[in-house]
Amino acid sequence: MDNMQFPLRVLLCEYNPTRILNQFLSKDVRKKTMHMEVLNYSSDKEINRNLFVDLYQEIAKVFSKDEIENLFFVTREESKQTVYQTGQTYSVFNLIANYAGDFLENDGENVKCKYKELLKWRDTTLYLDQDMFIAAHFAYCDVLSGRKRVDFSWDVVTKSNNIRIHNMLSQGMADNHFHLLGSAPTFKLSWLNIMNNVKSKEELKLDERLERLDKGYGEYTRISNLLTLAQIIRVVLFYQVYVCKKYSDFDKIYQNLQAEHIIKAIMEYDKENKIIKLYDHQIQSEISVLNTLLDGRSRDSIDYCLINQVRRNDSIFEYFSGERFFMYKCFKAIFTNDKDFMKNADLFYAYLVIKNTLRKELIQANNRVGFSNFSDYQDRKQKFLRGNRTLKDLLPAQAILMSVKRQNVVSIEARICPDKDVKQNIKTIHSYDSQIINELCNDANNYWIDKRNFKSHLLGERYSIAERNFYEHLSNNTAEEKQKIDSILKEHFFYVFHFPKCIDKKINSEDPLSGLMYCRHYEHRKELKQYAKAIAKMREHNRDISSRVLGIDACSNELIERPEVFGQAFRYLKGHIPNRDFEREFCKEIHLPPLRATYHVGEDFLDIADGLRAVEEAIIFLELTHGDRLGHAIVLGIDVEDWYKNKGNHVNLSKQDLLDNIAWTIKKLKEYTIDNSSEYIDKLQELYNDYYSQIYMTGTDWTTKDVAWNRSNNEVMPVDLYILAWHLRGDDPKMLYDFTCAKDKVSFSQNKDISYWDRCALQKGKKIRRDNIITTLTLRYHYDAGVKQEGSKKVVFKVPIYMIKALKAIQLNMQREVRERGIGIECNPTSNVLISTFKRFDKHPILNFNNLGLETRSESMDKAQLFVSINTDDQGVFDTILENEYALIALALEKVKDENGMPVYNQTRIFNWLDSVRRMGLEQCFHFDRQIP
Repeated sequence: MDNMQFPLRVLLCEYNPTRILNQFLSKDVRKKTMHMEVLNYSSDKEINRNLFVDLYQEIAKVFSKDEIENLFFVTREESKQTVYQTGQTYSVFNLIANYAGDFLENDGENVKCKYKELLKWRDTTLYLDQDMFIAAHFAYCDVLSGRKRVDFSWDVVTKSNNIRIHNMLSQGMADNHFHLLGSAPTFKLSWLNIMNNVKSKEELKLDERLERLDKGYGEYTRISNLLTLAQIIRVVLFYQVYVCKKYSDFDKIYQNLQAEHIIKAIMEYDKENKIIKLYDHQIQSEISVLNTLLDGRSRDSIDYCLINQVRRNDSIFEYFSGERFFMYKCFKAIFTNDKDFMKNADLFYAYLVIKNTLRKELIQANNRVGFSNFSDYQDRKQKFLRGNRTLKDLLPAQAILMSVKRQNVVSIEARICPDKDVKQNIKTIHSYDSQIINELCNDANNYWIDKRNFKSHLLGERYSIAERNFYEHLSNNTAEEKQKIDSILKEHFFYVFHFPKCIDKKINSEDPLSGLMYCRHYEHRKELKQYAKAIAKMREHNRDISSRVLGIDACSNELIERPEVFGQAFRYLKGHIPNRDFEREFCKEIHLPPLRATYHVGEDFLDIADGLRAVEEAIIFLELTHGDRLGHAIVLGIDVEDWYKNKGNHVNLSKQDLLDNIAWTIKKLKEYTIDNSSEYIDKLQELYNDYYSQIYMTGTDWTTKDVAWNRSNNEVMPVDLYILAWHLRGDDPKMLYDFTCAKDKVSFSQNKDISYWDRCALQKGKKIRRDNIITTLTLRYHYDAGVKQEGSKKVVFKVPIYMIKALKAIQLNMQREVRERGIGIECNPTSNVLISTFKRFDKHPILNFNNLGLETRSESMDKAQLFVSINTDDQGVFDTILENEYALIALALEKVKDENGMPVYNQTRIFNWLDSVRRMGLEQCFHFDRQIP
């Protein structure tokens, strides 16, 4: 089944499910028209070859038509299966079960992926729902064994069966880059909500083609209508596979559903929303009937398929067990050749396709590079849950529990956005703590809390999803016992406030007065001040909550805002010490440690030089030092020549960025004394002169308070002075302006009557600030409307070969500089593979950052040996978990071959290297003070 990834994608998510439903509606009259000639695997139809070939070529352009036609027949053979049937048939359901059987192995009530197949499994399940394969696998196995399954608590993300990796990681891992809300299984929760709350499908506007992240191939159908179809199909099939078999008196309700009529009407009136919405009430009424009457339950259920017969021991899996049970029963009916169900088998097929179609809109699977593409997915993570507070409130708890249920993650650094209001920050942290601790305690067993370690009464009875307050419901326990549980769990997770980067809306203003009044990112600088002041105030007045926040970060798209904007806020918060800490010898309060810093940088960049410059800006302007970290920073380790080759040696960026990159490259060539640097510098100087003239020699001759805004229209600023002015961009522009205008600069610097915030406005030790020529250029960068307008113009720049060679040497030297500064790098393999250009785990920059003990070849051992860790980033968006991040890297390295076809990496060396990376991850943790295993 090695070559079935693309056929499965073709059959289960890359074409319009209404084709299947048209076939379903027309099957009784056996019409032989074109709309019947579809990719159909129902019991009486075979694959349509032409459409298969067309769709396959859209997603795998490297294959010819002849190759795909041959694969079509291979796929037919792989789709055979015999269980209770008298003869073999071709069926998409068989293909699913056969594929799962080749890749999965049973592990009690759980399932594991065969280690050697993990990369292929990852490629397939990036596009297709894992639960679909596992449900089919268990259904087929249980038909053969005659087993009646009641437990559906398999892992949310399937791990490998590699015992060695599992045992190594069981010593303890840290996830130091964990966006809390992006790490929850949001697609599963969203699908659950949509299938039980009809109107929830309207929360995310996906009906217009431009709003779809996956544009699809062939015909276009509105997502909201597809979801309505899935809702009615699920109700109908659940009646058929479970309700009517268990309760005969429900037959009349089932017969009166008129499912075919509803499906036909929805498809006929695809663009008539008002008509289709008329059926919403009917579908919701049927769901309410099932919720209220099924098995005598009167409580508000999160899923009508979650029947009492389904075992619900594990909190995280309980919410998904109903959907898993439903798919399992459908597959089982197919594999037992249930004649009544086989009449509706195409409905189930359509249901699976619709589910995978929506999944592509919430799980990043479109293989496009760049952070903006990821951001489109990330921004959607909660939108289908807006109307369901119960499920929405589950996100933080599910994110944590998903990580510690069956893997020993001993420390999680949960990234969350701060608020400008102190009380709201306190409320948010307290709420997250309560929800997470409640869910962990409700869970039967996980790596952080084992009920066997506590008195039988300590955790109390298990409470329903609606009864969520852990602190209230542990009423039988003493305050001391509650505190014990609370402290045990809080040792393992804490928060980092991350500030989202924002676009500068005033950058293209043509009004000179606007340029004079507003520096770059003026509005966001004001907001950052509010955020920083609120965090500092919280640290002053609420130590208990403040002790839960150990770091700061800036996240989101780095292309729209550079590190310079965050300089003052980071310096202010990193240096903040609560006043009462100076009085600790006179009071009993706990010490509140300084905030640590990490920063998203070098993840997405328009040019290697631009990304490397951003890394240095983060280090300088934010004053990063030992123990601080860089998030991603793949620009420090990516193959420079390959990156430019993939871009055709052309980059597209603004004139200002291009000028800065050229000047910065000259600066680094001088700083590192790189071979042939004088030759490179001479050529780069010509480019610098050209772009400087275009941007800064604009003919303006403004003066303000004796500050000259332009030197001479005939003279280019020397590149050394330009770089000195660049160094001052980390200052607050307004304070820099005031300093420049001050007649007595010494008195200005030593003024004791300014606030601590203002004291952090200017970077320390910058004597160059006293040179008005240098500060003037920095101020023109911020306030000159002509400079900003001309500098923001976009250009296409062909990167010369000599510049590529120079940047390759600069990159290596910067790695060593980062190492010497003691700054760590947070690697996120799956995230980086999906967002960046290298697209393979064995090409991940972590191998250039640190290969200590991994390589024996002398030319590969001269690496910087940086301080690195492996993390998940947004595990919900990328459908991953931490153990798999390690396993995918390990397997990818095992598969690397040299020119003679021999393995490049020894397996033992791989595991020893991964273990050292695991230990470095623990060492990177902002609060880990225990012995590292």
